[in-house]
Amino acid sequence: MQSKRAWIWIALLAVVAVAGVLFYRSSHTPPKSAQQSASTEPAKTAETKTGGTDTDPKIVAPVRDPDNPVPDYPTFAMRRHQEGAVFLDLHIGRDGKIKEAKILKSSGFNALDMSALDTVSKKWRYSPATRNGKPVTIWHKVKITFACQSEGQDICNEERMASGH
Repeated sequence: MQSKRAWIWIALLAVVAVAGVLFYRSSHTPPKSAQQSASTEPAKTAETKTGGTDTDPKIVAPVRDPDNPVPDYPTFAMRRHQEGAVFLDLHIGRDGKIKEAKILKSSGFNALDMSALDTVSKKWRYSPATRNGKPVTIWHKVKITFACQSEGQDICNEERMASGH
């Protein structure tokens, strides 16, 4: 009898674990329509060249690779109409790779902050900053904006409708 109870508990735990994995995947992977919307407009990037050494007149600022991916707009953040701007400080090496990335100012939503930080720190590249024609390391500020309004459409409401919420 106890052996049967043990198997019932094991089966129940397995079902709960599978349900947890499925829930996690569904809430963290945007549907195709949301991914397309997010890649075209919602997470805009705009670089600022204030502070640090990139104000030195002898330095030519780094240039962001135009093929850098736009951070994903997390599905659950869209469903909750979470919007905001994340300000990052990037340490760009002589090879144009991001050596370190820090959040200077949060959007107010951890999911948006982490999407921006993860994408920028792992997938972005720059042509390096130069001083007198030679590559140098530099700290560079960047702003990532997540907004529900994109090209006149409310992509957050569209995501809600698609998910049935």
